[in-house]
Amino acid sequence: MKTANFLAAIAFIIIIILPACKPKPTPCCVDFNNSSSFPSGTSYSHANDSVYYSCGFTVFTDSFYLNGKGYYSSGNIRPAPAGFGSGQVINLNNISLKFTNITTIKPVTVTFNYLAYDHTQTLSVNGISYTGELNAAPASLGGVAVAVSFAPIPLPAIGKKGTVTLTGTVKEFTIGGREFYLDNICFK
Repeated sequence: MKTANFLAAIAFIIIIILPACKPKPTPCCVDFNNSSSFPSGTSYSHANDSVYYSCGFTVFTDSFYLNGKGYYSSGNIRPAPAGFGSGQVINLNNISLKFTNITTIKPVTVTFNYLAYDHTQTLSVNGISYTGELNAAPASLGGVAVAVSFAPIPLPAIGKKGTVTLTGTVKEFTIGGREFYLDNICFK
């Protein structure tokens, strides 16, 4: 009887307690404040410019697609506009950022902050795209839940700032726009 109780206790520890003790993965965030990775004034003006490689995934520039046509202008690391961001941000103008090989960190949630002075952004998740205002994005893209919280920016400027949250298995995603800023892109 003692052996059976001992084996049951060991099984309980192995099946129930040990999995609960696993350390939670550390979030990986891109906030554009690392001056060695993102010197202020850095400009990205060619398709497939490598922007960032860390946490096992790659970020590079891509065309911004509108009505099926690809546009490519520039992305710049710059100080954040008033009321947005945490120091430096990336300003996208007719350009997108593509995050690939994300499966190496298996995120459950991807979040990012945005500031949009124009009404057209593109969000693509796992190969399924949406073009329009982010606050009107569908509830799901590429099998991933999409949630957007936003507020209008104060006058006299016209636009919106907010946070996008992607929940599910994100293998890759692309975000872009015109007169568009990104910061605090986190994978958890």
